[in-house]
Amino acid sequence: MPSLTIDDLTLWFERKGNGRPVLFLHAFAVTHKMWFPQVPALTAAGYKVICVDQRGHGRSSAPPAPYTIAQMAEDIHKLISGLKLKDVCVVGLSMGGRVALRLALDFPQDVSALVLVSAKSESAREIRTELETFAQKAEQGEVETAIAEWYDERYQKLFEHVPQLSHTFLEEWRSKPGWGVAGAARAIIGMQSMTTRVSEIKVPTLSVAGACDTPCLPYLAWYEREIPECRGGVVQGAAHFVNIEQPQLFNDL
Repeated sequence: MPSLTIDDLTLWFERKGNGRPVLFLHAFAVTHKMWFPQVPALTAAGYKVICVDQRGHGRSSAPPAPYTIAQMAEDIHKLISGLKLKDVCVVGLSMGGRVALRLALDFPQDVSALVLVSAKSESAREIRTELETFAQKAEQGEVETAIAEWYDERYQKLFEHVPQLSHTFLEEWRSKPGWGVAGAARAIIGMQSMTTRVSEIKVPTLSVAGACDTPCLPYLAWYEREIPECRGGVVQGAAHFVNIEQPQLFNDL
């Protein structure tokens, strides 16, 4: 995997294919590898696919916390600038969707199309306690335990579909400092609302949510209403990780 160093941060990414760039941003506490069902489909369709590990995750570095969603969006802005990418479609799921939203608002010149997957424009108030507990354990050196518990409690559907992926992720977390993922957890807790600002997004937008992911469905409807060029897609038989639970339906969208 190539990397790009920006100030005190090194971002690792996977790049495959040629053509218009599609940049994928992963969810919390996983890595770029969650997009494995999309890479061959999009490269075969003539796109350049770039999947990045965000700060504190995967092979990317974990600078000292605190982190913010705005800061993580700026990381991606610097990556796009550093790689000299043009006409970029940005795809983000969950935490990655929050970062993608903030990128589109703060750096609109970077984004020519946007795909929001299981993405909320608000902080994660409903799981604030769980995220804070996670952050405290990770900071105390129990990062592998915190990750394993998070997977068992929050990501069951994901690993029912690809159980080997959980082992891959857990192996990667064994060598990561806990403060990075703790910083990401608190970034989600403390993020500024973007709900009233989404109408500022002027690029073609696709919002996707699983039919079983009921907390995300009102956001999909809001984006369809407020973002001028937004269409929504509800994927049957899927919950939060739509791209893995129903990869063919997701890729078709």
